[in-house]
Parts: sequence; structure tokens; C-alpha cells
Amino acid sequence: PGCATPRWPVSSPPPTAARPPRA
Repeated sequence: PGCATPRWPVSSPPPTAARPPRA
């Protein structure tokens, strides 16, 4: 699943603007 798989390493969390709103 592409949505469930983060495209960034867990060590480097993405900026708030880059991560989609998880409602």
C-alpha cells in the first residue's frame, strides 16, 4: 500500500506541511 508506506525515513520526520492531514 503506497498510502501506508511512508516515503521518508522514520529517523527524519517530515514537516507538518508535507504530511497529509490524518482525520
